[in-house]
Amino acid sequence: MAEQNEQIKNYIMQARMQGLSDQQIRANLTAVGWHNDQINQGFSTVVGGSLLSRPGFRISATALIVLIFAGAAYFAYARYSPQAVMGGFLKSLGKQQTLTGSRHTVFNFEITDSELGKLGLDLSGDATVTGPKVNQTAMDVKVGLNAQVQPPGQPGQVNFNANNIEIREDSGKLYLNVSQIPILSDSAKNYDGWVKLDLGQLPADQQTQIEQGLNSTPGESEQFQQALQSLQQNNVISTSLAGIQKVGGVYAYHYHVTINRNSLIQLLTTQLGQFYAQKGELATLDALKLYLNNINFRQSDIWLGITDKQIHKLEFQAIAPSLSGMVARQQGVANAQLIKGSLNVTLSYELSPAAPVQIVAPAKALDLSSSGGLQLSPLP
Repeated sequence: MAEQNEQIKNYIMQARMQGLSDQQIRANLTAVGWHNDQINQGFSTVVGGSLLSRPGFRISATALIVLIFAGAAYFAYARYSPQAVMGGFLKSLGKQQTLTGSRHTVFNFEITDSELGKLGLDLSGDATVTGPKVNQTAMDVKVGLNAQVQPPGQPGQVNFNANNIEIREDSGKLYLNVSQIPILSDSAKNYDGWVKLDLGQLPADQQTQIEQGLNSTPGESEQFQQALQSLQQNNVISTSLAGIQKVGGVYAYHYHVTINRNSLIQLLTTQLGQFYAQKGELATLDALKLYLNNINFRQSDIWLGITDKQIHKLEFQAIAPSLSGMVARQQGVANAQLIKGSLNVTLSYELSPAAPVQIVAPAKALDLSSSGGLQLSPLP
């Protein structure tokens, strides 16, 4: 109850800061499922102020204004200072709820290197999770993977284009259409491109790993929390609360994430210095520091659900020199030019509620459990 009241109180304060009327705030809270008694309790804790209504209490208008501004300034610093916002961000991630129910996910990643080529990954689909076991999920996803890569020092270009790779999963039966994957398509050409894997027939330890993946979130991982806290303590990342927005029908806190390049370099120097010194490769560490010093982190934004603490939206963009110089250094090319060309990285992700997934199993599929597996064909 206390946590629910805190969520409502936080929303009311943020919404007022954005200029929303109390009537609109009440309507928004009601729309996402909060009850009137919960909303009223939230307003009462925000407003407080019963002292002013006591008989005999008097205060001048000037003193009242001073008190209001002084209190607001202290409250804003205590609650919305960088330290407090970052602490709230980490606390929210640590309270993510298990991903049960139905959801729609869209993920896009693209990296374009002026010297080495381009790599893109797109994913869009729906999933329904009803329980912790592999036979309690349903999924319908389409994936696209495209690459045009020019390996350094090698003639020719490697091209890989696979669009609309379809993945279906229902009650522990996983279906994958490989007809769009050049190196796999021949294996299943007699099955309309479909292959099948019964997850329930996997060894128990592998099933356990899959179930742990289905029923955990990054915020529940101790290693994830430790990594974030390390980045915070070393001033590598900081967050500012930009406001509250509705993402895919869910109210979410919008955080701007700032990456401190100098602190990142210092942290990596501390963490990796001894390793490279023991290998006698301090020149590699110097090259890495020089490369990182030329990265421009253009955008890092995260939207965290107020109630479920899930990351409902993420946007990231960075511009850096081409990786070709670092690759050449690793290949032992003497005096390779480190800073040249350009590298553009963009990443976006969005999670929203969806209708329960209804899966239609393919009419025929190559059963990987009983066949000799997939035969790989050479890349074109």
